[in-house]
Amino acid sequence: MSLDGPVIAIRMPGGCDSEFWEQMEALHTNLLALDSPGKLPSILKSVATPTAVIVDGKGADLDLFVKWIQAVEQCLAGRHVPLICLASTAFKKPVAIRPDAILTHPVPAQTVVAHTRAMNRLITKRMEADVRTATLQSLEIALPKPNMPVSGGSPSNGPALLVVGTRGHFSQIESVLGAKISFVGAMTADMANLYLTWRNFDAVILDQENAEAIDTLLLLRANPIYHDLPIILLTEGLDADTTRMAYKARANDVMTLRSTRADLFLRLTIGIRTRRLDRSIQETLLACQDAIDDPSGDGVISSDHFKCYLSHAKKTAHLNCKPLTVTRLLIQTHDGENDGVPAKALERPALRLLRRLCRVEDLVGLVGDAGVIAVFPTTDEAGAHLAIRRIRSVMRNTPVTLDLGKKPIKLDAIAKIASVNSAA
Repeated sequence: MSLDGPVIAIRMPGGCDSEFWEQMEALHTNLLALDSPGKLPSILKSVATPTAVIVDGKGADLDLFVKWIQAVEQCLAGRHVPLICLASTAFKKPVAIRPDAILTHPVPAQTVVAHTRAMNRLITKRMEADVRTATLQSLEIALPKPNMPVSGGSPSNGPALLVVGTRGHFSQIESVLGAKISFVGAMTADMANLYLTWRNFDAVILDQENAEAIDTLLLLRANPIYHDLPIILLTEGLDADTTRMAYKARANDVMTLRSTRADLFLRLTIGIRTRRLDRSIQETLLACQDAIDDPSGDGVISSDHFKCYLSHAKKTAHLNCKPLTVTRLLIQTHDGENDGVPAKALERPALRLLRRLCRVEDLVGLVGDAGVIAVFPTTDEAGAHLAIRRIRSVMRNTPVTLDLGKKPIKLDAIAKIASVNSAA
């Protein structure tokens, strides 16, 4: 579960949780520890692509913690680097900070690593969306407009929250968050599931007894539809063991009813904005690929369109010191089941399968006479080989239909991988 690049940690000397950082170092050996953000600019000059910057507020005064976060945000301006904050207390007043995630101690190191991976995945999508929109602008093709607004959730574009609980704190939560947020209350987890099926919510607050809250969290996370739904446990007297259990069950945050309005609103805003941004970017990626494709359909990309796209992709990878690989896939039948089928006839059904197997940020298409081409952003050659190995495994076990009247056959592919930018 280790991360690929260096992680920069800014923490208070002697005041941090040594056990937590020992676990982090075990998960990620390339950990650079700083005792203040003042040293960050020089470190960033020597480390071109850190995986993340983590600011630990354990042992630090709250005002100092906020100043650290603001200083790091200024240093990271214009860089595609996630900023994750580890808080040990609630923010007592409104603060002008916008980290990518705020987690509350005691948080397992594995949870921090998982959040870092998720944030880097979002950055990859965002960079690829920029590449595709720049390509469409160069080709003078109209840019698609996403339907998902990033800023809100209810019909008035404000956040819509589902509060699950039986302890009578609904009105208290509503008074803390104010009138700009749309609320729906559910007494049980089953009611929450029902509400989530017929209305879009930006986040869920669990106001339940500790054990019941964990059960509800596990139930919601068991449904893949809610995998990215921000869920916050808001309970009284939350102990350290329950906090760890909640994070392991993939809670976004753990708080108590003693949290201030500013603290709760800040953490909800971060979770909601990240989720909406992710969905908006995914919509943009798919719409842009459709626009780059030839109007004739079936995933054909003209050579001119692909050259324009690859030029922007190479420039973006170089500017951000990120790897980029391009793979040509020679499609063939598995175990010689060709039955006289021409090789060209295999490419379109293979492409339909490939687009389901690749990430949304990977560009896959039939390019001119070159056949099936896949572009993997922020992926080195070793990563591309792993992706192709997984794709081939699924292809060899998934029958596809060619033409009506012909029996389904299984496909395979020979991959030729080229590193366009190694990020070295």
